[in-house]
Amino acid sequence: MRLITPWNYPLLMGVWKLAPALAAGNSVVFKPSSNCVLSCVKLFEIFEKIGMPKGSVNLILGPGGITGNRIAESKDVDMVTLRRVLRNIRRSNRSISI
Repeated sequence: MRLITPWNYPLLMGVWKLAPALAAGNSVVFKPSSNCVLSCVKLFEIFEKIGMPKGSVNLILGPGGITGNRIAESKDVDMVTLRRVLRNIRRSNRSISI
């Protein structure tokens, strides 16, 4: 499962999505907005400190137009959750249900 969060409330929205995904046994790749990554980096430092299994939670940083689109268009991804403006979603070649 891939999680993409916006610049407003990146930590809160990330936790809303991370908790149920991990509870269901999914591995997660999390990409916060590139405008505000510090809170998410700190969260992943906590994951490492408490001993989360390697590969169960993964943090990717980068601009949404490049990194986010690569995640959304990857055929290796079964599910993408996001909160984006529709004009940005329409740029992707992949069909995304809203």
